[in-house]
Amino acid sequence: MKAYIYLFPLFLFTACNSSQKPADEEPTPATEVSLTTIQTGSIGQTVTVQAQTDYLHQVTLTAPVTGYIRVLTVRPDDPVSRGKLIFTMVSAEQQALGMTATPLSVHSSCSGIVSSVVPQNGSFVTEGSPVCIITDLSSLVFKVKVPSEYSRQIHTGSHGMLLLPDGRHIAITLARPLMEMNTDDQTVEYVAHARVGYLPAGLTAQAVFAVGSGSTTHQILPKTAVQSDANLSTYWVMVAENDSTARRVPVTVGNQNSTEIEILSPRFNSSDRIISEGGYGLEDQAKIKLKN
Repeated sequence: MKAYIYLFPLFLFTACNSSQKPADEEPTPATEVSLTTIQTGSIGQTVTVQAQTDYLHQVTLTAPVTGYIRVLTVRPDDPVSRGKLIFTMVSAEQQALGMTATPLSVHSSCSGIVSSVVPQNGSFVTEGSPVCIITDLSSLVFKVKVPSEYSRQIHTGSHGMLLLPDGRHIAITLARPLMEMNTDDQTVEYVAHARVGYLPAGLTAQAVFAVGSGSTTHQILPKTAVQSDANLSTYWVMVAENDSTARRVPVTVGNQNSTEIEILSPRFNSSDRIISEGGYGLEDQAKIKLKN
């Protein structure tokens, strides 16, 4: 009996290619990083705010009667002492009748600087109208603008250092606050007295206050090791789990200076390896490579 062998042709269909495995994806490259460890210490923090000169007391000398200025002895910006003769005048009746009478004299009631002079010699003035305004130099204060977010740290009785434009450093203590808040920049103005001699009103200076005592010991990291969101509302660090993987750890921060920042929580071990350089933008469980 004959045996028959049947050979069937093998057809390859393009559709079969869909069952083939895709090419392997390229592995994510590792980011080269540098590491640091937690340190302990404390950081004192200061806040610099704006201060501006002002004079709280001005004396307005007015005409005691309706009449004419005979003699005006001062001009704007003249210094005057208490009791100095400022002007003399005669009444309208005396002027009209040509009466010979002793002119009325008006003297300064304080020492200061003449801020303004309204009339001139021979001018007619009515009773009670201003003739001369004198700024009392002893009423000089600095109005210190304290941002509302520092109201717990900077308040009445707080000590600070005043930095004047001419380079002088003067210690100040905040007195009473003014009643109204500046709604434009959300600051509260405090009055501070300082013995600095004459300064023009409206002069801008800087006031520096300490808002962190720096006496409590905390964990400290380089600022390059700490990252934050755009609003500075959340902070985190990247910790190396091993030589190739980093995990993201949220942290609470405290005081800081130009190079370091306090870590209030969580508590890190001295053996924890924290990325100090190269960690910017890394995701949790990112691949890393240690710098040699």
